[in-house]
Amino acid sequence: MAQITKQGFVFILNRENGEPLYPVEERKVPASNLPGEEAWPTQPFPVKPKPFSRQWITEADLSNFSKADHDSLIKQFRSLRYEGLYTPPDLKGTLQFPGTRGGGEWGGAAFDPATTFLYIKSTEAPDIQTIVRGDKVAGASGENAGQGGQLATFQGKARADQFVNTTGYRTWKDPSGNPAINPPWGTLSALNLSTGEYEWQIPFGNDSLRQEKGVPETGQEGRAGPILTAGGVIFISGTADRKLRALDKASGKLLWQTTLPALANATACTYWPKGKQYVALSVGGTKENPSGSIMVFALP
Repeated sequence: MAQITKQGFVFILNRENGEPLYPVEERKVPASNLPGEEAWPTQPFPVKPKPFSRQWITEADLSNFSKADHDSLIKQFRSLRYEGLYTPPDLKGTLQFPGTRGGGEWGGAAFDPATTFLYIKSTEAPDIQTIVRGDKVAGASGENAGQGGQLATFQGKARADQFVNTTGYRTWKDPSGNPAINPPWGTLSALNLSTGEYEWQIPFGNDSLRQEKGVPETGQEGRAGPILTAGGVIFISGTADRKLRALDKASGKLLWQTTLPALANATACTYWPKGKQYVALSVGGTKENPSGSIMVFALP
């Protein structure tokens, strides 16, 4: 049994008894400073496989689209609490990486029983957690929690002993709207579960407007997971470039792609009626077609 996580870990367990097939260590993690909160002092870290997502950033990793944007990112970086994975939410503000939209996504991974490879889409996106007391959230009263989600309430008033993250699920960006860290901003990895080693990892998705000349594709955020066919082809969508791609499972080489009418966050599916194979997926709505589409592809 294999489980990918938002932190970029892969836990590989014996499905019969739950024992790890590769070592897992309990390591100390940062303590919480929030009044009344006690974070658990350790968390499990698999020694193998290595993380499929970056788990640590420094000032050298901050993007530099302009001097003003870069200086702003450095100033903000230095003002936040950041001690790596599991840095708890803090009234000072906390940098979280991978963030709430980072690491493994709800689309999941794809397993190949012929090779024991696991194919994993990762998003590399930091968040800033802005923690405020419940009674300090703008407009918070009764059941109104402002932009951070619902507050616990007591007799119709927002409680001061509750805390709210007012910037949840927002990828950290510079003042001009560029990603706050250098690419890749998304990857696709092939993990050999039999050895615990990665066979390949590539940037997945491309921001052509921000890609520098002569360098690899940028990779992009994406929620959709991959599927794998018996013919050795990976199908995956979900990136902001609106592509549906077909890749060679052995190398990650691009075999085919098409541009969809909108973002497709759903994982594709494949089926085989009457000797012909189809690939189908749900595509989001547009101004012209608000309800979205179900799109189906096949060879002639």
